[in-house]
Amino acid sequence: MPRLVLLAMALTAVAMAGGNSLWANSVDLGLHYALVVRITDLGHAPTTVDPSLGLMNGYPPASHTLAALLGKGLGSPFAGMHLTAVLSLAALYASLGFVLGSAPRQHLAVLWLAVPATLVLNRLIVHLELFGTEIIGNFFFAQLVAQAAAMAVLATALAAEQAGHSHTLRYALLGFSVPILAQIHPLPALEILVVLSLLIIMDYLRASRSFRRALLMPGLLIVCASVLITTLSPAFAAIRRNAENDGALPLIYTPNVTGMVILSGVVMLLSIILLAFWFRSSTSGVEPQNLVHKYWALLGLAIAALCLFQAIMLMLGLGSPYAVKKYALGLNTVLLLDVPVLLVASRVIRPLARRAGWPDRAASLAWSSFPAWFLVVAVFTLLPPVSARIASVDEIRPLERFAMAHRDPHPGINAGKYDYAVGLYPPARVIDFMISIGALQAPQARNVEDFLWGRPLSNPRRIGRLFSRVGSLPWDVPGCRNLVLPEGFEILDGSCVLKIVQGPSE
Repeated sequence: MPRLVLLAMALTAVAMAGGNSLWANSVDLGLHYALVVRITDLGHAPTTVDPSLGLMNGYPPASHTLAALLGKGLGSPFAGMHLTAVLSLAALYASLGFVLGSAPRQHLAVLWLAVPATLVLNRLIVHLELFGTEIIGNFFFAQLVAQAAAMAVLATALAAEQAGHSHTLRYALLGFSVPILAQIHPLPALEILVVLSLLIIMDYLRASRSFRRALLMPGLLIVCASVLITTLSPAFAAIRRNAENDGALPLIYTPNVTGMVILSGVVMLLSIILLAFWFRSSTSGVEPQNLVHKYWALLGLAIAALCLFQAIMLMLGLGSPYAVKKYALGLNTVLLLDVPVLLVASRVIRPLARRAGWPDRAASLAWSSFPAWFLVVAVFTLLPPVSARIASVDEIRPLERFAMAHRDPHPGINAGKYDYAVGLYPPARVIDFMISIGALQAPQARNVEDFLWGRPLSNPRRIGRLFSRVGSLPWDVPGCRNLVLPEGFEILDGSCVLKIVQGPSE
């Protein structure tokens, strides 16, 4: 119980620290927000093609549905989406904390010091992009939510093995979580699928000959069923199509596919070393205490194998460099935390840990507090300072309320014209983009992209109203105002504004 209480306190601290700060400044923010708003409006994911959704048509909707439910309670789809992202970040590192905290209690003294030291070193000097970077700069919302759920499944499988539950139960837990995870995002779902496959192989190699058949058959049936259910899902097909798009994902040490292949090879080698430690401990009768080595190695091997497979597909003309680089966050996290995990496994540190001899109460406290301690250190060494945020949730909510209160319920029907947000939040045009395609349902083409990138409008005849702010240049033309609110927001006649800003259209 103290473990859960401390973890709840840590989750609260993370939610309070990150709950009001937005660090994303990419179009992904608008894309995911648009789907959350549609689900909020309809009560379910759209069943027909929506021009304002673009690539999000057919996208796995589970994380967006959760965000929409939270948004209804908070009175803001954006706040619901942002809170879902922050809580997912916390859940991800809490789950990893349970995995790492499964190490023998006499070794937790080492982890208590080595893990935060490694994370702080990364923040100050190394700067590897870790899990959670999904919502810093970029906004890989669904991927982060799915990654958090996948790590929770991994931690549960480890706990089930520690508790002595059957192989079939653990395989079923992992296998049937895969199609559920695929309804959020398939990348973490594939990670768990490969972890399951490798787990079956490891257990098969270690089992006695008389038991191997009984172990292998249910494992293979569960893997086959998991693959079949997952690949037949329309959501999986939609994400696979999206993988062909080459987006932006800047990485410091692995900016290209070659770097990603090298990184995968390094992580794979370290994971094999960890598995060797586990095999040695399993023959000495202390296997349940060292399952952290087994599961951490399987996670590293799974992510590295998938990255290499994606790189091979790219060589064959399938996928994109972007799809390869998306595995960098997982590989970097495993690589960084391999340092303390290998430290605990090494022959050098184990005698030192034994000689340190923590008292029973201190060892129990270290065990109880480790997941919460790890969560707090990980998140607070990952998130940028408040001064570096793009905007606060409190700044965006009034913009959202303004747009939703005055939006056209059926945009585009009247004369094929749409409403757009311009100059609502001058520090970041991506917020205007988000409001335009989300709240105002402007199509993801031509004009909305022109506003985003500051280009001349491709199709000015499709401009209806402009949602802006008093004093916003060059859009605030007093003679074109249709509505001005006390909060400083305004609605302008788009044609009137464009005649003055861009001149008469031909």
